[in-house]
Amino acid sequence: MEFAAGDTDSRIIGVDTKNLIAQSLLQSSHLGKVPYGGFVKATKEFGVSRKTVHRIWAETRIQIQSGVLVSIKDRVKGFKRKDEIQLDENRVRALSFFERSTIRKMVVKLDLSKSTVCRMVKANHLRLHTNVVKPLLTASNKLTIMKWGLTHVLPVVHNGMVKYHTMHNVVHIDEKWFFMIKSTDRYYLLPDEEEPYRSCKSKRFITKVMFMCVVCRV
Repeated sequence: MEFAAGDTDSRIIGVDTKNLIAQSLLQSSHLGKVPYGGFVKATKEFGVSRKTVHRIWAETRIQIQSGVLVSIKDRVKGFKRKDEIQLDENRVRALSFFERSTIRKMVVKLDLSKSTVCRMVKANHLRLHTNVVKPLLTASNKLTIMKWGLTHVLPVVHNGMVKYHTMHNVVHIDEKWFFMIKSTDRYYLLPDEEEPYRSCKSKRFITKVMFMCVVCRV
């Protein structure tokens, strides 16, 4: 019988290999004792250390003396959370979108740890949604924008193409706005929840603080 050298390299021996070692030792034993050279033979046959073979035989003898069926179990056990925390969807739905804009806020409202909420996001129990405020343009707004664009069209057609004003005599004003509410925000939603639709007449009318600079093209 030949075995791959994976058991020696990984340091973890499969439970099937352990039981085969125990059965091999039992077959070669006489009156509860393994004959001379039996441990060395099992070591070479299964590709494990002598210490491992002795440990398996010691566990086998204990089970024989206890009168139970010989069964070597795996000693390596992974962590299993029996009381896995389930997401209360009704509690999430009851939160406002402002209360679930960040994980920290949701942690407080749901009485959960930050790592638990992060795991729920990775498991797709919650999804990240980036929300942008949409400009609400009226028919009058659209007409005004179109008229402003037409005023910069030059009454000259060159090679079938319309030319626009160079705006060298126009001062451009650039500003940095700090809004009272964010134009783009993030919320954590349930997979089946609808994405919120936020709108306003114009982003320019959100209460804000402004820093302004003037640029002139030359």
